[in-house]
Amino acid sequence: MIQRVEKRVTVTNSEGIHARPSVMIVKLAQTFRSQLTVANDREGVEANARSILDMISLVATQGTELRIVAEGEDAEVAALSIVDLVASGFPEVGK
Repeated sequence: MIQRVEKRVTVTNSEGIHARPSVMIVKLAQTFRSQLTVANDREGVEANARSILDMISLVATQGTELRIVAEGEDAEVAALSIVDLVASGFPEVGK
């Protein structure tokens, strides 16, 4: 059954979502069957979570609220996984 799930999360990483966090999101998104969109409504930008170029163009600095939309059979798990990664501040980035 196809589901549509929408979640919100605030960017906590002090450098925002730049190249390395974008790669982490893309790799995670590729593990799900659902279509995933990450939107920065303040800037009016939507990104396909599987596209590195889209993700880098989000203009998501620290404190930006993002809207995560997942559509598909694993939408709930997919959306929550992206939310958890963003909320974590991308701990692997500094390593």
